[in-house]
Amino acid sequence: MRVPRLRKFGGGTILPSRTHKKWNFFLIKGSQINISYFMNSLSSSSVALVIAEGNEGLDLWLEDPLYPNTTLSWNIIRGNGSVQLKVTKSSSYYIVVGNLNSEVENASVLE
Repeated sequence: MRVPRLRKFGGGTILPSRTHKKWNFFLIKGSQINISYFMNSLSSSSVALVIAEGNEGLDLWLEDPLYPNTTLSWNIIRGNGSVQLKVTKSSSYYIVVGNLNSEVENASVLE
């Protein structure tokens, strides 16, 4: 089965301290989320890349962004890399980049 590429987004997201940027998608069971990122930071960053299911998953993460057990995927990102997740349930999903620092960070989320 051919899986279409849904969307390319990002391209230099500036994240002020203690803020986040989110993207919402409705995905069907069997979909694959593939996210590539590049962090341009000279400091030791605490920028989280999160995948949450639905508004409830997003709200739980927003209540306590340092607690990873409320999301499907929670990663502190540095440098460049990627995160993948296979969707096991048709639902709404949020991809969130959150700056947990007290400093401004420059994050590029590529796909």
